[in-house]
Amino acid sequence: MFHIIIMKIQDTLKQIIKEELSEEIKASEAYSDHNSIKTIVDGKRDVAFIKATTYNYLMCKYYGLKVLKVKGGSNYIVYKKGAEDRANELLDIANKYGGFLHWEASDEDTRRIGQLLSYSESDIENHLKTRKKSDHSSSSETMESYFGNNKS
Repeated sequence: MFHIIIMKIQDTLKQIIKEELSEEIKASEAYSDHNSIKTIVDGKRDVAFIKATTYNYLMCKYYGLKVLKVKGGSNYIVYKKGAEDRANELLDIANKYGGFLHWEASDEDTRRIGQLLSYSESDIENHLKTRKKSDHSSSSETMESYFGNNKS
């Protein structure tokens, strides 16, 4: 009997640890630049894509985050120490699309962008489905803003 109780406690602890260490977020947690930075500071993910503003830059530096300027200069990729490879991969994809995480990105690139930003698989798949049905007349629309416009 005691052994069964110990096993149940161990299973519960494993589940709690798994949830706490999850490097996956709901896209809704990162709809604003402030919240995107907060998800890194809170340890929920290690890379974010934000607008290049002086305020955002100073906030990143205050929290000790690294900043990469994206092609065109209107966006930053922000990351914590140890996430250089993921940040550089995201930078390569953003630069491929003119400095944006653009809605015109291939399905493969879009899926990888979502993974690099630590979005949940369900949010990534939902985005892939809904973006094909939407009118994307704004040439400056980014994947981040599109995720924000399609809250589930």
